[in-house]
Amino acid sequence: MIKDWFDRFTSWIAYLMSAFGMGLSKLTYEQWYFTLSLLIGVIALGLNFWHKLAIQRIAAEKGVTINEAD
Repeated sequence: MIKDWFDRFTSWIAYLMSAFGMGLSKLTYEQWYFTLSLLIGVIALGLNFWHKLAIQRIAAEKGVTINEAD
């Protein structure tokens, strides 16, 4: 039972990796540029959001209020 489930799971992972590799190999330079730019933008957005929450937490610990409406 466990071995059958594990075999299905690992074959699913192998098929997914194969399809992902086939898709990546078909990309042109322009598509790579767009994809990587989009990825970098999403990472920067996530880091910006994380940094904002960290600064707000530090400010709250020190008793400082941050007014972002100004």
